[in-house]
Amino acid sequence: MVDFASMWQPWGGAPDDDILVRFGLPEDAFYKRLANILTRGRARLTPHRARSLFELCEQKLSISDPEQTSPPAPTPLFL
Repeated sequence: MVDFASMWQPWGGAPDDDILVRFGLPEDAFYKRLANILTRGRARLTPHRARSLFELCEQKLSISDPEQTSPPAPTPLFL
């Protein structure tokens, strides 16, 4: 997931249909899982790279559900 997201990040993330075909997940579920991986420090990335991917997750999740009123996300380990 991390490699896939990293590959597509320069273009604002992967197309929804590519995520669905590759992982069998809708876009929001993919970015929620990726954010979880990043916040738990399970990805071997530089802090800058991990932060950048986490910001992509936040952006994608806010776009997919702009009315979402969820509790704040846990603080990522890389901050």
